[in-house]
Amino acid sequence: MWASFTKKATDCKITQDEISSKKICSYLQNIKKPATINKTEEWSDGVASFVGSPMIDQSLVDLALKIPKCLSVSRVLVLYTGGTIGMKCVNGSYCSVENFFLPTLNKMPTFCDSEFQVHINQFNIEHLHHRLSKTKLKPNTQYSHSKFSKRESSLTESDHIQTYALPIDKTGHRILYTVVEYWPLLDSSDLSMNEWKRIAQDIYAFYNEFDGFVVLHGTDTLAYTASALSFMLENLGRPVVLTGAQLPVFEFRSDGWNNFLGALMIAGGKYAICEVTVLFHAKLFRGSRVVKCSSNNFDAFESPNYPAIAELGTEITINYDLIFRTPGLPKPFCIHTNLCQDVAILNIFPLISKEHIISMLAPPIKGVVLRTYGAGNIPSSRQDLLDALKEASDRGILMVNVTQCWRGGVKAVYSTGMVLNEYGVTPGYDMTTEAALTKLAYILSKTENKDYSSKRAMLLKSLRGEVTVEGEDSRAANLSLYNTNCLNQDRNLMIYFAKLFSTTSLDDSEGIGSMWVQRIIPTLACCAAASNNLSCLKEMYHIIGHLQVYLIIQLFKTEKKYYWDYFHFNYSLKQNTYIFLEKLAKVQLDTSFY
Repeated sequence: MWASFTKKATDCKITQDEISSKKICSYLQNIKKPATINKTEEWSDGVASFVGSPMIDQSLVDLALKIPKCLSVSRVLVLYTGGTIGMKCVNGSYCSVENFFLPTLNKMPTFCDSEFQVHINQFNIEHLHHRLSKTKLKPNTQYSHSKFSKRESSLTESDHIQTYALPIDKTGHRILYTVVEYWPLLDSSDLSMNEWKRIAQDIYAFYNEFDGFVVLHGTDTLAYTASALSFMLENLGRPVVLTGAQLPVFEFRSDGWNNFLGALMIAGGKYAICEVTVLFHAKLFRGSRVVKCSSNNFDAFESPNYPAIAELGTEITINYDLIFRTPGLPKPFCIHTNLCQDVAILNIFPLISKEHIISMLAPPIKGVVLRTYGAGNIPSSRQDLLDALKEASDRGILMVNVTQCWRGGVKAVYSTGMVLNEYGVTPGYDMTTEAALTKLAYILSKTENKDYSSKRAMLLKSLRGEVTVEGEDSRAANLSLYNTNCLNQDRNLMIYFAKLFSTTSLDDSEGIGSMWVQRIIPTLACCAAASNNLSCLKEMYHIIGHLQVYLIIQLFKTEKKYYWDYFHFNYSLKQNTYIFLEKLAKVQLDTSFY
């Protein structure tokens, strides 16, 4: 949860001793957190030791809250995997240099509050010496296992770790963030499934210790990593933001400056965007929807078939109606890293031969992304190609059809496209190639999908908001999305009922007014909360002054989002909503909301 506390009257003394960042790194990279259990948190795979921990100690948070104007603090873990954003110019070309990114951040006031950095450095020296003797380092291994009996990180003695503090923003909020520099640093074109597993494992290992996560990544394969993490991180309840840059962050004209800062603000802000996203050029996209659209422009990423979740201008504007929500009651966060590697991409082109298709569908291939023309078409006159696809489908090869076009999707509007459905190819609708490939790898590795039909049925569903399903599957898919116009209409309807109930006497002789207020208002408030419509909740509270609405607002603020998801899909069936909310009244409220 967010580290928001009441400030004490005493102020801390600022020590002016300067401690070199290199010395701090040598201490921090060997820290191990004692095996303590927070009883308020539930870990899906139990408690474990942390190796090479980048944890931000609670004492440091308390120290930050003693600084004037600091009202709240959040913690963010930054995983620096490599890429242009942290490169150094050597002999006229950019290259990754070990331990260059972290010390240079110390010189940038936007990313490092120099006054508070003195506190961090002094705190590290005074409070972390005693942990070094308990550190157990492990070798840099491959991360191929799918289940972790303990929450172990992948950090090794070669990884560099340092903690920084952003300046306090205008709302009194400060973000403390720890940067972990992976070793070796990799260009994104060198990243593979093993690196996806490592990132997922580290997020899992430190999930309960941070409020959000940022992954600094090269741009070439960033869309693949974002899509993969979307599926690998199951039941995600924290923001995970990927970003990079076209120019190193230390260059005068770099886009990395705003990209990195924006990612930190989204991950460490109180926006509750609990999904994998990509922030680039002042826009926040769903991770499973992005594609790289330019090799040299700063707006290098786009989401062709889905709007941006947020835009970072003079204000940060969040489109809460676009945030993906998993239906049903919440489940513990877990990761699935045992992805199937036997997947491929097959492009259809005019001169394609039957032999080429047969070779692409030959064992050990288990799944193929078929990239076709336009709305999902292939030459229907080429019976040899269709026979090859039919034979592969009969062998259990899972195939999904996506378009080669940048915008739009697969629709069976032409006979040349409809024929693929008859030959066992699943329509991918408006999925990107990156999302389709990683979704195949994810579905094929799920042990609960033992037969071909269940795998194909799962492929047709929107698992992380990666696809807009059409036809008979569209109704289920659209449950997790809101149309902006409909949202405004719902808001107006809620306010109308709120005003109506505000004029109804609650102590009328027959008790009718009280009965309707007790039954309807909690449901309306839950419906507003389900759509993250905080402004509507506030208006309802100010009109009615109803305790239950106030309670919902407080829970909304403290990120109890699972209540909203629950009521969004079940409120019309619940008869004891009012009783349920009364039970929640025992929850400790943050009275500083107003």
